[in-house]
Amino acid sequence: MLLLAGFLLAVLGLVALVLAVRIARSSRGGPIYAPIALSRAQAALDTAQLADFNERRLALDPDVTVVLSRVAMNRITGRW
Repeated sequence: MLLLAGFLLAVLGLVALVLAVRIARSSRGGPIYAPIALSRAQAALDTAQLADFNERRLALDPDVTVVLSRVAMNRITGRW
C-alpha cells in the first residue's frame, strides 16, 4: 500500500512538472511546438488567398484598413 502511494505521488509530481514547464514556455512567448514548415507553393497559395480576401473586403468597405493578422503572416512565412 505504501508503494502504491509513493508511485501515485511520483506520477502527480511528474504531471505537475510537465505542466509547469509548459506554462513557463507559453508565458515567455516562445513556441511550445515546432513551427509549421510550408512549401513555397503553399506559401504562395496562402498569400494569393489573403490578397483575394483583402480585395473583397476593400470592395465591400473602401474605408477598411487591410491588416494581416500575426497568425496569417506567420503562416505565410512558415514561422509559428
